[in-house]
Parts: sequence; structure tokens; C-alpha cells
Amino acid sequence: MLFNAETPWCKHTESLFDVTMGSFNGAETCELVGLYLLSQLQHINMNVGLYRDDGLAVCKATPRQTENIKKEICKIFTNNKLKIEIGTNKKIVNFLDITLDLRTSTYKPYVKPNIPLYVHKQSNHPPLIIKNIPESINRRLSNISSDKHFQHLSTHIPGSTAQKRLWV
Repeated sequence: MLFNAETPWCKHTESLFDVTMGSFNGAETCELVGLYLLSQLQHINMNVGLYRDDGLAVCKATPRQTENIKKEICKIFTNNKLKIEIGTNKKIVNFLDITLDLRTSTYKPYVKPNIPLYVHKQSNHPPLIIKNIPESINRRLSNISSDKHFQHLSTHIPGSTAQKRLWV
């Protein structure tokens, strides 16, 4: 619930309420909506993780049961006037900046195609932050790699210190 001057706030128009990306309290609103939706999904036997507007679920179900679960989730989102895209029966998924492989129980860095590099050359970041970017990126790549093989492969990701490409 949103409050203004300690009273609940309610929109009085017929149009859908929209919180734009980057708006004041946008991330917090997204978290609240996510928690509300998770509470409505509790009766479904699956493990769900959310980060803002990205979600990932794992369940041990037959393909038919999975299809029924998908329909139930879509129904919950539709009842809340929201849309959702669901992919089912996947063994490898890209979630945020990680590729997860259920077949081999491994994980490695993932970079979306055509994503700009980490820092724009006209950034107003403090010099100390800019100086520490290469180390921070490599630490993150190391942390999201399940073994040394993937850590080595991660040096070919744009923005890693091996390529010295931090600027757009």
C-alpha cells in the first residue's frame, strides 16, 4: 500500500497505474508488488526467486504438471492486471548476469548481446570508483563462475580487464 501524509493513497482513474523505470521509489514499489505476487503463488509447489522484475522458478514436475503450473501463474498475473512471459522445461537459463545449467550443476557469467559496457567515458563517477572498476568486475566474474574453466572464459566478456574495455 502507498501512503501520503500517513493516509493510504488510491488512484481514482480508470487507467492502469504505472511506475516508470528509475522513478522515485520505483525499485521499492517493484519489490512490494513482487512480494505480493509471491504471496499469491505460495500454494504452488515450486521454489521461486525474484530480483525486481526478473523471476526464476524451479520445480520437480512432469511436463503436463508444469503446463498447469504455468497456466495458474498466468491466471494470477492476469487477475492482477499484469503480464508475464514464462519459459518452461528448460535445463539451461540465463538469469540476470548468470547462466545456470541444471544438467551439469554449473554456472557462469552471462552478458546480454549488445549491452553497453560498464561505464560511459563522460561518467561523473569519483576517480576512486573508476580506478576500482576492473578489480570489481573481475571479482564479480570470479564469484559467478562455478569453476576455473568458466573464470578463464569470463576474461573474454566485454569490460573485463583482460580486454581493457571499460569505456563506451
